[in-house]
Amino acid sequence: MGLGLIFTQIANYFSNLGFLGYLELFAVVVGLSYVILQTMQKPSMWVFWFLTSVAYFIIYLDAKVYAMMLIQVYYMASSVYGFISWQKTKSLMYQHQQEIGEECRKNAIVIRPMERKLVVISSLIAVVVFILLSYIFTNYSENPNPIMDSFVATLCMLATYWLSRSYIQQWYVWIVANISSVFLFASTGLYLTSLLYFAYFVICFIGIYSWKKNGKILKTK
Repeated sequence: MGLGLIFTQIANYFSNLGFLGYLELFAVVVGLSYVILQTMQKPSMWVFWFLTSVAYFIIYLDAKVYAMMLIQVYYMASSVYGFISWQKTKSLMYQHQQEIGEECRKNAIVIRPMERKLVVISSLIAVVVFILLSYIFTNYSENPNPIMDSFVATLCMLATYWLSRSYIQQWYVWIVANISSVFLFASTGLYLTSLLYFAYFVICFIGIYSWKKNGKILKTK
């Protein structure tokens, strides 16, 4: 009896979802797939990320979370750049095959050493973007949480760029961005997305472990 009631409630939930509800469900499933692939540094993750970004562009537009909506366009472009960049980076494993061994090469994750100048410039750009987005969405939009929205969007932008460069430090930026996103999306009623970002938060620690365990620091251009 109790089990039947549970199934009835689940059926009612899905019957009342509507287009945006199913789209959010799709984005959650595909989003979980890409972050798992990210921990293994699989270039195919960028394809999943592109699809997730298209879905969330529509979802965030409806929820009036405009900074995160705009960041999806950045994600789409980054997905193309990241896929190409990772393909080039992975080819380094073949160049260093004698150095790291054939078996190790198959499972290894390429980690680029952080370039100080690039990190400083990208961080400064992120600060400027945060200030601009906060001002625009506070004064010229119906965004229910413009400061937090801008903060999360800026962190995601920075982390995505560092991810495309294969910096292990990107995981630490994602940790802050993801836990902040949990509260942001819960406050706007996007509860499935809030749960997704909590899962992202947990998976970040798996990613750090995986990259440290299997990572090979190689100099790249």
